[in-house]
Parts: sequence; structure tokens; C-alpha cells
Amino acid sequence: GGTASHTERAASTFALTAPLAGTVVQKKATIGELGSPADPLFSVADLSTVWIEADLTRFAAAWAGNGGALAAQMLLQRVPDAGRFGAVESSGGRVLAFREKDAASSGRPGLINAGVYVVSREIVAGISADKTPSLETDILPPLVAAGRVGAVEAVEGSYFVDIGVPESYARAQTELPAVRTRP
Repeated sequence: GGTASHTERAASTFALTAPLAGTVVQKKATIGELGSPADPLFSVADLSTVWIEADLTRFAAAWAGNGGALAAQMLLQRVPDAGRFGAVESSGGRVLAFREKDAASSGRPGLINAGVYVVSREIVAGISADKTPSLETDILPPLVAAGRVGAVEAVEGSYFVDIGVPESYARAQTELPAVRTRP
């Protein structure tokens, strides 16, 4: 018997910093648990510019069912005007391509990136501590090209609003209270 010294305790703990800004929306790791590089520790979402009603249980189940083949997974939202956001092409539960905003797709319905992700430990471990990469421009495109990004479409009729522009932010002020209080 005896107690561990301060040095021994410090060696068994460490700070984990997410390489991207966001809010932890799911915690998968527990103290003392042995994990693998394919297992996510946490799910982080950027809640600063969008509000979405998402079935995170379904989203997490899709991730758990991928057998470690995916490096990341993203939630997609169907909107009436994908041209405003830029579209995401997907098929068979995989992201195939990102399409930038353009006049040709203006007014056309489609799927967009809803800003909810799961990334594997492999991806998090590969991000240098001295860099702040963009998930959308630095990390996801090469993974999409390799076929390693899963796509889960939000449940039809899920509430979504982009609060990153003043008009939508103002609309959200009246819509959100009603959405948040419905049965």
C-alpha cells in the first residue's frame, strides 16, 4: 500500500484540447477506459452559427456501425435553397463531394453541411498542436476524396436555421422559442 506521488499522478493524466472550436455534444470516453485510434473520445459541434434539431442517437448509431472504416462523419440537412450554403453530394452513407455556393444552384433544394461532426481519434491525433486547421477546408476534403467521410441526413422536417446572417438571426428570435417548447 502507499500513495502515488504527485509525479506519478501527473504522468497518468493529461489535458485534451480539441483542435477545432465548438461545444462538446457527446462524451464517449470514461476514466480508465482503454480505447483505440478509431474510437471517438468526444463529438464537437460548432453551435455558434446554426441551430438544428438533430437525432444524435441515430447519428451516433451510424458512427458506431461503420466498423472503423470512416475517419469522420457529418450530419446533412435538406434545405430548399442549397445554393445559399453550398451543397454536399452523398450516396450510400458517404460524402462524395462538396459544391461551393454558386448562382447556378441558387433556389435549388439539396443537402448541406449542418455543422455536426464526429471525427476519429486518428484525425484528432494527426493535428499539430501549433496549428488551427479548418475542418471544412483542411481536414474533410482529403478524407472525402479517400471515401472516408460518412453522411447522415437529418430527419425530414428537422428544424434548421443558419443564424450567421442578420436576417436569419432575427427570424430565429421568434422561431426558436416555439421550436424549443413543442412536445
